[in-house]
Amino acid sequence: PIHRTFRPTLSGRMGLEQVVKDMENFVALHPGTVAADEVSDCLLNLYRAFGERVAAMLSKPETAADAKKLRGSGEKMFERAIESLKSERETLETKRDELDEPDLEVERRAMLVAYNLARAYYFHAQLLEDEFLRSTRLKNCLEVLSDIQLNWSLQLLNFEGYIYEGLCLKELKKLDDALVAFDYAIDLRKSYTEDGLPDARGVYPVEPQAADIISWAVQQKMILLGEKGDDAGAIAAGKDFFATIPDAGNAMKGLAILDQQAATLKKLGDAKGVEAIAQRMIELDP
Repeated sequence: PIHRTFRPTLSGRMGLEQVVKDMENFVALHPGTVAADEVSDCLLNLYRAFGERVAAMLSKPETAADAKKLRGSGEKMFERAIESLKSERETLETKRDELDEPDLEVERRAMLVAYNLARAYYFHAQLLEDEFLRSTRLKNCLEVLSDIQLNWSLQLLNFEGYIYEGLCLKELKKLDDALVAFDYAIDLRKSYTEDGLPDARGVYPVEPQAADIISWAVQQKMILLGEKGDDAGAIAAGKDFFATIPDAGNAMKGLAILDQQAATLKKLGDAKGVEAIAQRMIELDP
């Protein structure tokens, strides 16, 4: 029922808040169950969708006033999520310390909860007007991501976490450090070969899920390079992705990377380059 209710109620504030309340109650009443874990993860995605929606509304004069009314509800949602995740994380950390042998399920859940807490900090920061509080939430996110890097360095979520690290550093005006973080995420491709180098074709044999993460990192790197005025670097990053990742166009941000390339080429006045990218996008998705 929760999944059936999710989409229809996103358009209404009261409906959204009721869905959130129902989901939070379900998690509280069924702690430690697989169903509760799944609903908890879905709940965080709902918070994120809400935060992104409010941010988009704030950027438009015609909807800014309504968005300000919703901001308070969003902040309370994230505050509840953060406190819940912090409590669950402490419980799992205690359990990990008490175990004589590593428990794979406990490790898995501890990693997921830490990752969700980091994301909750980041999403919450997007709604905050106070610069000090916003900065604090971003730093909170970076602290949790650092723990993930220490404990689960080889997991895909860790590499996805590097993207959030880059986004946090970007907002904290540490642009060069942000680029390093995005490159760490892109380096996930190196883990798919013994020597960290591409094969004879110049391609890394990554799995689709890894390609999705790498594509997102490349897209964010291109955006940041563009903002820094390094248009050539942005174009090169996009070309490198398509040259080294199998089935790159079907990765999560494959088309977005092409779109970013086209926008940069248009900015540089390269009409033929834009036309070539447009044709490639049509071929990938008519």
